[in-house]
Amino acid sequence: AGGLGLWRLRGWSLGVAVREVRLWPLALGYLWVPAGLLAKAAWLAGGLPGLIGIHALAVGALGSLTLVMMARTALLRAGRRLERLGDVGAGALLVTLAAFARLGADSPAAPRELLLRLAALAWSAAFALLLVRLARISRAGRISRRP
Repeated sequence: AGGLGLWRLRGWSLGVAVREVRLWPLALGYLWVPAGLLAKAAWLAGGLPGLIGIHALAVGALGSLTLVMMARTALLRAGRRLERLGDVGAGALLVTLAAFARLGADSPAAPRELLLRLAALAWSAAFALLLVRLARISRAGRISRRP
């Protein structure tokens, strides 16, 4: 399934998505899906701890895709265009940092406590950015598209 997920990404034109602020956070989140599935396959083959795949899917994929889609949906429901999404991109990067820190915490030689704190801080900061974005949208109200 992880290999099929990577194969599916061929049609996404990742070079274009990376340059487009509306798309690269989604692409980043989706990249965690095949990574997590491949990590689960490596666990089944005896090569990785089982939590690596779970955390790649739960923290990396689910976290970043949830954050990005909540922001995009709120903007569109409020009648706004998907522009100026720098805070959403920063949030996706923070979730990715949280995922890498969480994955690193499972390494026997890693400073586990420090990495877990970093993961929690990055995750919290990402969703704090989303909270600020949603509060601004809520306060501004819906833009009517009718004349």
